[in-house]
Amino acid sequence: MHAIRNARTSLKALCLSAMLAATASGPAWAQTLPCTATVPLPASAPDFAAIAARVTPMVVKLTTAGSRHDVEADPDGSDLFSRGRPGGSAPAREAQWHSSYDRSSASGFIIDPDGLIVTSAHVVAQADVIWVDLVDQRRLQGRIVGLDKPSDVALIKVAASGLSPVVPARQAAHPCPGEWVLAVGAPFGFERSVTAGVVSANPRFLPSAGSVPLIQSDVAMNPGSSGGPLFNGRGEIVGMNSMIYSAIGSYVGVSFSSPIDLVLRIAQRIRTEGGVAHGHLGMTVQPVTPDLARAFGLDGPIGALVIRVDPSAAAARAGVRSGDIVLTVDDAAPASYADIQERVSMARPGQGLGLNIWRRRAMQRLTVVAEGEPVKPATQEAEPSPRALLRLGLSMMEVENSATAKTRPGLYVIGVAGAAMQAGLVAGDVVLGVNDAPVRSFADFDKALKAAAANPSVALLVLRRGAMNYIAVAAPAQPG
Repeated sequence: MHAIRNARTSLKALCLSAMLAATASGPAWAQTLPCTATVPLPASAPDFAAIAARVTPMVVKLTTAGSRHDVEADPDGSDLFSRGRPGGSAPAREAQWHSSYDRSSASGFIIDPDGLIVTSAHVVAQADVIWVDLVDQRRLQGRIVGLDKPSDVALIKVAASGLSPVVPARQAAHPCPGEWVLAVGAPFGFERSVTAGVVSANPRFLPSAGSVPLIQSDVAMNPGSSGGPLFNGRGEIVGMNSMIYSAIGSYVGVSFSSPIDLVLRIAQRIRTEGGVAHGHLGMTVQPVTPDLARAFGLDGPIGALVIRVDPSAAAARAGVRSGDIVLTVDDAAPASYADIQERVSMARPGQGLGLNIWRRRAMQRLTVVAEGEPVKPATQEAEPSPRALLRLGLSMMEVENSATAKTRPGLYVIGVAGAAMQAGLVAGDVVLGVNDAPVRSFADFDKALKAAAANPSVALLVLRRGAMNYIAVAAPAQPG
């Protein structure tokens, strides 16, 4: 029973950021980015045995212990650790709260011969004691140099020198979908376990992970895998294992790792500055798909489409608004969605950023000063009012601006057919805008559709389960 409860504790840490994210923040919206790997892939399957023999000595097992105040495990074996988990629901029967001293396992890897080790922040954030097991059977006590929760990176120091091997300074190209990858970690405390699979998508942005790009793979990971390294088929480190995506609390074929270049940049800033202050502009963005690009008059799917702007934040003060497309951040050449997200996140508060904005089929230049990362406000579902409208295959009702409405005014979708169904809209969505025009009423919707009559598609700003995104819908044919 003691071992079972320890496994549950580790499982909570591994799943904390991603588990039930669909329930908490809506779906992981579709994203596309061409693979840009420049190194030829092996002609045959990688020699996993040779790779494992070379890289496993740099991997360490972490054992953490800390006081916690949580709920009792249910006697039937179900996991009731729902407090603090995104989307966690209350247990079926009343839980008994208690204080305890729990142990859990995790993984890490050596980045400096003088005892610096990188791991996931969520596995050590609440630890009172950290033990580090090296490949030579030494067990050393570790201390936290610093951690960064938004990127889930922590830096640990042990009293040792001459550790080898360490992560090389030169990093590999980002792995492509379909490329072999290999993870090393301590699942359930079994140190230096090796699992392999392929990259499923890269980068992948999850609603619960903010602006952090992730490598999605089908590599098996379990409690204790967090913080371990991910290698490609040439034995080059490409990521740090961070989380799984599961509705049942165990591995079901989807896992995520943070790209190694981001991890090492964060670790370096922790080492030299003691921590990382992430920049934030006060706006929510999404990738530009080919259909959205056509709706906004762009030649191709590039940049980051602004979904929402906080009226009190830096982006609003600089003049950014919903429906704008950020094409570059301090660069002349158009940038990918992933590059724009990372540049903003890595900006220091107070740093000025030059944004090239695509608005109404023309380029504009705005300067915005980055702020510190704010806490996201909670959102609630909308309540519809009785009036109805049918457009673009959507049957909708107005959400009136009244004391009973729990969201901003918009059009509540009650039925879907035709082009809207093909585009992926569903009943329960709330339409808040058409292209860059906000929609509060049927009149607003009709006016925005008329303005976009020449476009082959229109972009609807949709609120779904608390998350907003643009969805491109084919426009109806105009009479000749």
